[in-house]
Amino acid sequence: MSYNYYAIGCCKIEDYELESFKLFEAGIVSLEELEAEEDCDIEFKFYTNSKDERDSIVAQFPHLNFECGEEEARDWDLWWRERQTPVKVSESLWVRPPWVNFSAPSTDGIVLALEAKTAFGTGEHNSTALAAQLMEKVCFKNKSVLDIGTGTGILSLFALKRGAKFSVQTEIDPLTISCVVENFEQNGERPPNAVLGFLNSFNENAKFNVVLCNMIRTEVLPMKADIERLLAQGGEFILSGQLECEKHFILDWFKEAKFTVREEIACEEWWAVLSGLGNRALKLYFDSNCPVCRSFAKLLQKHLGGEIETIPLPEGEQTQEFKLELSNGETVHGKEAIEALEKNVPKIKDFFWMLPESYRGKAVHKTYAFGRFLRRAFNFLNGRQCDECN
Repeated sequence: MSYNYYAIGCCKIEDYELESFKLFEAGIVSLEELEAEEDCDIEFKFYTNSKDERDSIVAQFPHLNFECGEEEARDWDLWWRERQTPVKVSESLWVRPPWVNFSAPSTDGIVLALEAKTAFGTGEHNSTALAAQLMEKVCFKNKSVLDIGTGTGILSLFALKRGAKFSVQTEIDPLTISCVVENFEQNGERPPNAVLGFLNSFNENAKFNVVLCNMIRTEVLPMKADIERLLAQGGEFILSGQLECEKHFILDWFKEAKFTVREEIACEEWWAVLSGLGNRALKLYFDSNCPVCRSFAKLLQKHLGGEIETIPLPEGEQTQEFKLELSNGETVHGKEAIEALEKNVPKIKDFFWMLPESYRGKAVHKTYAFGRFLRRAFNFLNGRQCDECN
């Protein structure tokens, strides 16, 4: 059995700075401040690995009235690991240490196995939790994501688990990259697209549907121009890590950049915001029980992914027609929906000529097979039941 050897001394508070300096010069590596006894102003404690080393140091400072002792050595790393528990970050996100077995209490819950090591972001800080809460307001399906200052990669991983097509992470600290790589592997994802450097590393054509950033104001504001450049039209920007008392700096920037604030949330002194650039993507709700409706929604999403989101109607609300939610929150049905779709997404008129060959028959779009699909699609768009829904 091994032991740690300690000594507890005391002095006047005005003498503590000089005495602690002398103790470090004598060879101690740490000094712990304790609750002071009544007969002294400040009490302190140091440890050594050997009794002889401790006694040698104590002998040099008789005026500090050291009391000596020993205690069983403790594996502090093991002690810490045994006390780690899963963290509920948001309604659908949990984070567990890799050595702790845990399953989400709900079927739609996401559990990430993360170890911070030299990086920030295991879900315990309010700023990370606020970012995750706002991410639950965003549809990530088939979208591209930029995660600025990724840390452990927690926000990128959450986006991928929620259906993002791909994510790119940026960091300026080289020590975090190995941590991100390990966390992606630990959570069953492909190696991360991590960029070591600043946002000016991206070329002028780079665009992302969603940009995530959990950084303090003084780090974010110098990147304003690059963030504006990298966020695609109709894209969404989640910013956390801000003090609520300083949010006016961010809101002034958004007003200048023509970002639309969609939601603000706060916890204690921390504040986060979900904003968008230009019109938000339309939302198409469709009947997932109908094979033609499913096929039509899938093709819309594939060819117009940045401008429209396709979402299955909940069970009990499936009416063999779709409803369209506009960027202003208004919902339209049937004939009004197709008119709104054509007005808000001009490319919809070209969509039918982009259908895969399987929908065109043997050769050209005028074949019977394509015409039959087109008729069904327009029936569907105009609120009438398609042939296979009857």
